[in-house]
This record gives sequence, C-alpha cells and structure tokens, in this order.
Amino acid sequence: MHNNMTVLCRRWPGVVAAVLLGGLLLLPARGVSSGSAPVAVDYEIRLVSGNATQNADGSWTVQVGERIEWAVTWTVANISAGTVFNVRLGNNYSAEIDVAPSSVDASRGQVTVAPVGGPNSATAVAWSIGDMPAGSTAVLSFHIATGLNPAGKQQYTSPGDYCLDSALTVKWDNGSVSKGGYSLNCVPVHVGDPPWMRIEITNTQKDWRIRKPGDYVSLGLQVIVASNSSVSIQFRDFADLMPLAGNAASPLPVLYAAGDSLQQASQAGWWTADELNQQVISFRKSDALEQGVTWSLWQRLVVGPSQSSSEYEDQATLVFVLANAGQLVVDSGSP
Repeated sequence: MHNNMTVLCRRWPGVVAAVLLGGLLLLPARGVSSGSAPVAVDYEIRLVSGNATQNADGSWTVQVGERIEWAVTWTVANISAGTVFNVRLGNNYSAEIDVAPSSVDASRGQVTVAPVGGPNSATAVAWSIGDMPAGSTAVLSFHIATGLNPAGKQQYTSPGDYCLDSALTVKWDNGSVSKGGYSLNCVPVHVGDPPWMRIEITNTQKDWRIRKPGDYVSLGLQVIVASNSSVSIQFRDFADLMPLAGNAASPLPVLYAAGDSLQQASQAGWWTADELNQQVISFRKSDALEQGVTWSLWQRLVVGPSQSSSEYEDQATLVFVLANAGQLVVDSGSP
C-alpha cells in the first residue's frame, strides 16, 4: 500500500498589510487647506498597474523591483468668498519616477513637466492655474511610474522607507503685497522584501506493508516551511486507498491528523480523506516562520479481518500558497 503525493508551490496576490511608517510625514486627508488659506487641495493617487497597496494612512506598500504605475489627480477649489489670483501648484517626483507628459490633462491653466537638473534628475510638475473666482475648481491629472535611477537600476531596489515626491505645494497672490501658500506632506512609500518561501519535504511517497488486521499509525509526511510572508497549505484529491486495477478488493479507509507528536495529533482529532481536503493549514508571518517551522501529518489505517489482501494506492496533492506575491509558480511531478 502506498500514497503518492504531488507538491505544488503557488504564489498568489494577496492583501498587503498596512504599514505605519514611523518618522515619515503622512498624506493629509482629501480637500485639505492650511489655516485660513483661500484654496483647498485634494491630492489623489490611484494604482493603475503593478503590485502595490495604498494603506489607510495614505502611504503605499510596494515590493522590491516592482514596476508600479499610478494615476495622479490634483483638484484645487477656491473656498473663499472672493477671487484668488495667480494660483499655482508644483511638485517634484524623484529621479526614479517617470512622469508621462502625454498623460497630462488640465481643466484649465498651463502645465510644464521638466527635469529639475540633468536628464536623470527629479521631474518637476508645475501647474499655473491663474485666477480662480469664488467657488471655482480646477483639475489636473497625469500618470507616473517607477522608472530607472541614474545608475540604470529599477526604483526601490532595496527595502526601506521612501517619499514618492518632494511634497505638493500650492501658492497664490492676493494683490501685489499679500501672497500665500502651503505644502502638503510627502507621500510615504514602504518597500518590503519580495515574498519568498522555502519548502522542505521529507518524502513524496509513503509505503505501508501490513501483514494482518489491526490499527496502524505512522508519520506520513513532514514539511519544513520557511517564509517572510504568511503561508497556507491546501489539500487536493486525498482519498481512501484504492486497490490497483483488476483487483476486486474494497477501498481501504485512511485517517489523517496533524501534530508535532502522535499524542498531539490524536488529541486534535482524526480527519477522513474527504475532511482533509477541506482543511487549510495556515502559518502567520513571524520571525519563527522566517527561520522555518515543522509541520507533521500522520496517517492511520484500520484494517479489518474482512479486508482483502491486495496492493492499494492513492495519489494526492499539497498546495502551498504564499501570500502577497505577484505570480503563479507550479512545480509538480510524480515520484
């Protein structure tokens, strides 16, 4: 009697946990003005493509080496009772961020997109709106994306905390003497290590040799899982042991339990093969998981006197799911 197991390693996109960036300034809420400022600014950044997540505090979480494209929208509103003169906004995006001039779309005024210094310097986006009557609004939209830095490397090549921009600034004139302005905080970006997973499996085939009826238990499978992200194990196609083709024997039921020891597994309870297929074993992201944790699956056969002497077999699949990764990798084979 033996079981064959196929092992699939799968990485799926998942929800990236929110990261609070200590020491970095956070993006203000929508429609923010400064004190008695006559204009309010809404700075919106929306993900277009790539593996990135905007957190509740306005920061972004991305993975090392990912190419990310965002849609940026600046909305300016005159919230005063009179005209605000010569309103203008500006922001610098870092040397590793590309601003697509062809994507620029302004409801009014003039927009310039130009490098601050040489060809590999930061990119300045300057928007001259002009005079804004009371209650009026103006909107500017454009796309930005992670590009190449002066060394020719992709942005965010190492983990850390960054600022996407220098901070959006709004200015205005109220006559020849009175001038005003304020700046929003920079947009924080947290860059984490790309998710990785290491799986060590003791065996992909379990053989039994049983000579007489009885209740038999053995360690069927032991797995060492290591990862910097959460991992789960799913079970596919586990079934009772079936007699080989041409043999009239009835199936031989198999029970399964998980635990570091047989005593622990027995106390946790035994699953039938169908019940095992419904289980999901999860390992939360932790320092211990990054170092490697061991998980054991025990098998139990209860062979009755009426069970026919025969050779039995079952083939099943383990699926390892790595959270927060951007591509699917399947590695399967038969022992």
